Amino acid sequence: AASPQPPHSFHRKKNARKPAPPPKKNMTTFLDNRFAFFFMRRDRSEGGKDSQGYASSINKIGAFDSVQGFFGIYDHLVKPADLANDAHVTDYHLFREGITPTWEDPHNKRGGKWIIRLRKVENLASLYFEELLLALIGEQFGDVGVHVCGVVVSVRQHEDIIAVWNSDAEDKDATNKIRDVIKSALDLPNFIMLEYKRHQFHRQGGGGGRKRQG
Repeated sequence: AASPQPPHSFHRKKNARKPAPPPKKNMTTFLDNRFAFFFMRRDRSEGGKDSQGYASSINKIGAFDSVQGFFGIYDHLVKPADLANDAHVTDYHLFREGITPTWEDPHNKRGGKWIIRLRKVENLASLYFEELLLALIGEQFGDVGVHVCGVVVSVRQHEDIIAVWNSDAEDKDATNKIRDVIKSALDLPNFIMLEYKRHQFHRQGGGGGRKRQG
């Protein structure tokens, strides 16, 4: 069977925020690192998947190493706020090239993720996801950027979840600095909480390893 295709839109809405144009026409603005977009869409009735089923359902959209390459993919994706979510859960992932968005990947297995849960009425998923994508490819995480593996948005029926994955849950200093960059980049209001969860507790099926921070 053919691989599912990511939701896409080739017509930008009139009120959508347009990206800043490149500095010069026909000039490529290269990034410091190479990244890849992935997506996964699953039926809500399927429930949880084992690790092999989860990994096989993730589809790579494409990779890029320039500003133009990023927008060449991103501008054609249906934004989280516009995705239908009644019967499906849709995830977009942006990860450093060479890292797959699975807990078992060697770059991820000892790490965890900062999670932001957003109610549908807040309608912030598209904005927050875009800001974190730009923070990642624009190296706004500074000296702890090497610890950031990727950014995920999961569009669900009653809430949207945004996560920033890091490589080492034991490095508390780097993990907390990543949290601070997230809060600064998004200018998070007080009513939105950040929650950290280690990937090892996903693999074990437990709910431990969490900490909540404002």
